[in-house]
This record gives sequence, C-alpha cells and structure tokens, in this order.
Amino acid sequence: MQFLLEAGADHEHRTDEMHTALMEASMEGHIEAARVLLNYGAQVNMRADSFESPLTLAACSGHTDLAGYLINYGADIEEVNDESYTPLMEASREGHLETVVMLLALGISLKFILLYYFLKQAPRSIELLRKLKKRQ
Repeated sequence: MQFLLEAGADHEHRTDEMHTALMEASMEGHIEAARVLLNYGAQVNMRADSFESPLTLAACSGHTDLAGYLINYGADIEEVNDESYTPLMEASREGHLETVVMLLALGISLKFILLYYFLKQAPRSIELLRKLKKRQ
C-alpha cells in the first residue's frame, strides 16, 4: 500500500459503497494499513459527504485497538453516523464489550445513549418533556 501511495494513489478514493481506504481498513481491523493511510493524510473524521466514520466502523466491528488508535489520532468519539449512532452505540448494539469499555474509559459521553433510549420511547417521551417544561 505504501508503494501505491508513494506513487500517487488517491488515499481518499471511494468504493461503490462510498468507503475510503481508511474506512475499509477500519472495518476489517487493519491497524497497520490505517497507520499508513493516516500518515499520508487520510481523514480520520467523517467527511461532510459521508455516512459514517472510520471510528464508527472500527467500533461496530469490535476492533478495539484500532478504535483506540483512531481516537488517539484525533477521531471524534461522539460523532454520529447517518443513523444517529455514536461509535459507543454501535459497539454496544453489536455486543463488543471490550470496545464499549474502552470507549467509556476514554470519556465518551453517556448523554447520547440516554437521549437515544429516551427518545426511542417517542410519544411517551415527548409528553413527558412537555410536562417537565410546563413545571419550569
């Protein structure tokens, strides 16, 4: 991969699924490939025209070491994907306990999880919010 990048390969090229090379590496847990791509300027956070980030893909796939590396490189741990899930929510949903623990240890906010589950009860939650607002 480094040879191709040195020869001018576009590290931000998209697949048919709109994934960059870093997103593919993150999904598959290829930490060394991610290191090389980041060293060549790959974007660690979600682009405006994207639907998920490399961190979300790593967390969803249970690649704890890679997720930690991306966070240390500057990945936004509270960035939401197109389904409004954070990396922590994705790791939780997929049952990746080690990744969940790591994300919590790195200080990810629980407010997004609580808000998600609160709003999931939409009709009841909205009525409850209205009642609380009237009391203030």
